[in-house]
Amino acid sequence: MGVAASVQFSEAKFTQQVEDTLKSIRSLDKSERITPLKGIIETLQNDMQLEGNNIIKSDLAVWRQIFEAVEDLDQDIIKDFGLCHDAIASERVDLFKFFAGRLNQTNLQEMVKSELSDAIDYCMPAFDHMCEIANMAEITRDLDPDKRKYAFHSAAMRGNLPMVNLLLYDLDPEQQIALVKSENSSGQCAAFRFAANSGHNDVAVRLLEVASTQGDRDDIISTEGHYPLEYALGSNHPGIVALILDKASPAIFEEMFDPTNANYSPERAAIAARIRESVQDRLERSPENEAVRRFISSSRVASNPQILNNLFDSTTLARIQPKDTNAERANSASHPKSASQLSPRNNQNEHN
Repeated sequence: MGVAASVQFSEAKFTQQVEDTLKSIRSLDKSERITPLKGIIETLQNDMQLEGNNIIKSDLAVWRQIFEAVEDLDQDIIKDFGLCHDAIASERVDLFKFFAGRLNQTNLQEMVKSELSDAIDYCMPAFDHMCEIANMAEITRDLDPDKRKYAFHSAAMRGNLPMVNLLLYDLDPEQQIALVKSENSSGQCAAFRFAANSGHNDVAVRLLEVASTQGDRDDIISTEGHYPLEYALGSNHPGIVALILDKASPAIFEEMFDPTNANYSPERAAIAARIRESVQDRLERSPENEAVRRFISSSRVASNPQILNNLFDSTTLARIQPKDTNAERANSASHPKSASQLSPRNNQNEHN
């Protein structure tokens, strides 16, 4: 019986049906008890999938009754009916904890390995609970490479640094950088782009740390065709913009945005055009875009008029640049700073 299709469904009648069925199966052998319960279990599963509009409000109590009646068959029911999967898909953390808590260690490990990607995608609290009750090091060690990559991209997108570290933990340096640079189905160096687009600074820092060990930092910062800075600027994440400005080699910005550079290419010009369009659109909607301001005020960009002119028209620049910039420069030229003021400051503004 599907509760979603039953307009006349009565929880009181269903509760009575459950009680009557549970009484009737007590005289049956354990192996025979699941079949009479199949209709009830399927009704509960259908109700679970109503996305918060559940008709059976006392479903957790009913599940407790069922598992008390079937005794040690709860392992088979949870596995055969895919109850943990349904609880994750329905974002029912209470039910997921209940089902997972009844599994023995072997079945628990198998379930977590199977449902890991879905938990990251649909129900992060379920993933958090997995990390508390399962041996995650064992699970990630034996994880299928494609599942590992998918879980890694999902964790980066959601800013789940513990999971990012866990998926990197048992890999050698070459395998780590391969995972960090792994592409999604669209051919994008996905993990860093996802972190940049979502503004997850701690994850982005970790990815750059791994890339730096193999000298591949610029590769993930400047993946040709899919430039993370485009997403950080467009999504207004000044922290990510500052990180890219700090970690990328100077050549990246000149090759990407300076048409006079020898390595400037049509592909990079297309990226610059896309960034310009994204930034212009954001500024139209939010003139106080802090990420854009952080970008144009950085020493790497502000000192190169070719980059500024390639990204912003004069009207936009006049609107978003500090009005006293030119006056400050003139004043600085005519009144040199003291020796203490001329000492390096480690670009503090770009780290904040």
